[in-house]
Amino acid sequence: MDEDWEPEEEELYKGWKPEKKKRNKNLKQWSGMSEIERLALKNREEHLALLRSLKIQEAKEDFIQAVEGLKPKRKPKPVKRVYKR
Repeated sequence: MDEDWEPEEEELYKGWKPEKKKRNKNLKQWSGMSEIERLALKNREEHLALLRSLKIQEAKEDFIQAVEGLKPKRKPKPVKRVYKR
């Protein structure tokens, strides 16, 4: 602890709490936007979500095709050596 810390200061800070900001619960997140801006933002968010889901679905299909395209590895057939006498 600091040497210049005094017990009186500790009492001052004992009951101190940071001030909480009062929020107006009636205030919506859309409050400064016009109707068109709200619809555009909502449409954009839905569009991005759709694109994400399509990319995920496409990636799954590509993966399945790649796995199906793999052929099981076969052991090489032994080479018959013919010795001439």
